[in-house]
Amino acid sequence: MFMTLRAKLIVATLGSVATIAILVFAINYGSGTLAGKLRQTQLAAIALRNHTNADMMHDAIRADVFAAFLFSLSARQRRDEIMVDVHRHGEDLKKYIADNDTLDLTPDIKETLKRLHQPLDAYISSAEGLVSRAFEGEPDSKIQLNEFEQDFSNLEVLMRTAGDEIEALANRQGESASTFATQAQWLSEAGLVLSLVIGSLLIWVTQFNVLSPLSSLTDALRRLANGEHQAALPTLRRDEIGQMARTIESFGKNALERERLSRETRVLSELNEWLQSAKSEPELYDMIAKFLSHFLPECTGTIYIYANSRDILECVKVWNGSQATLNMHPDDCWGLRRGRT
Repeated sequence: MFMTLRAKLIVATLGSVATIAILVFAINYGSGTLAGKLRQTQLAAIALRNHTNADMMHDAIRADVFAAFLFSLSARQRRDEIMVDVHRHGEDLKKYIADNDTLDLTPDIKETLKRLHQPLDAYISSAEGLVSRAFEGEPDSKIQLNEFEQDFSNLEVLMRTAGDEIEALANRQGESASTFATQAQWLSEAGLVLSLVIGSLLIWVTQFNVLSPLSSLTDALRRLANGEHQAALPTLRRDEIGQMARTIESFGKNALERERLSRETRVLSELNEWLQSAKSEPELYDMIAKFLSHFLPECTGTIYIYANSRDILECVKVWNGSQATLNMHPDDCWGLRRGRT
């Protein structure tokens, strides 16, 4: 049965209203609690991500220190670069830990994070000082490197402890949200069963008769705006969408032809202007290659001219990656064989 787009949208709207009315009661009960649990899960995930990034910066600072010792003898000019890196990594490390301090985490995790602050500052300060002393060639720097390694190991233990606690919290929050969602599912299924028929009709009307063809039209318009003129359109439909599709298709064909003619005219006009201003043969060859590479962008090309002896052709210019030989016999050119230079 033929229906206009307006009729289909009315049906979809009525179906949406009916479906929403049926589902409101089913989802209202659990939405608030589930949202809170999901929020806690999200916070735990953010904290875990921040801690993972902090752990990466922790390792990066250690790598900066060893880089300082590596380059202090062979590339002293990299001192400023490594100093900037260790400072930046240190700031990032403190930022990630500070970001977790602002999150609404459990008291035990907050206490664990608080214990990180003092060794964290000492570790960063030790790294920055050690990098500086390494490039200055101080004799006790290698001894202090062993002490720095001990600081790294101590901080690594604290970081791992905090990471394990945050990961455990994320797992607990995720399991809690999943359990509650399962419990709420039983209540929502009753409403889902009642709305199944209406929902099926709604999906069919909106997705296959409205949204999908409208998406095709939108994509076609986007492609057309970007200069792409090849797109599948629902031109066989008899409703308003079909009319728009046929209009867009016609407009795309016209635009493609206009674009081609405009580009060719512009390139030929520019080529003629530049050729007239050429003052030497090499300059002339460069202009020809430049313009033909734009005029025929998918074709390689080569310019050959007769040598002074007139018995061989010499390559003077290539474009678009041509793999032409440097010399060629005139009989190898089919144009010359046919008398068309």
